[in-house]
Amino acid sequence: MRGQGIGRHSEEEILKIAKLDLGAIADFLGEKEFFMGSQPSEVDAVIFGFVGLIIFTGSNSVSAKHVTENHPNLVAYVERMKQLYWPDWDKLCIPEGTTAWDEMQQQCG
Repeated sequence: MRGQGIGRHSEEEILKIAKLDLGAIADFLGEKEFFMGSQPSEVDAVIFGFVGLIIFTGSNSVSAKHVTENHPNLVAYVERMKQLYWPDWDKLCIPEGTTAWDEMQQQCG
């Protein structure tokens, strides 16, 4: 992390950078369906990977809370990508009888 550069910042600075980056991504997306227009592109695959990871695996993290509270267009975008490419996502990722990702995390400890 130090050699790459991000490790030269404090935790507070890293969070600020992340929030600024997420804001820039949300601003660029705006009200568009996908980043480059009405059809998904390679850019969408990358952005979905990063933002989806934040939303789905860190629901209690500062970054996930920031996205869900401040960038509803990113949350809707991730859901749109998820439904387009993985309509069976919840069935595959969330055990039967569990209705929310947070509940599954609690069950797993």
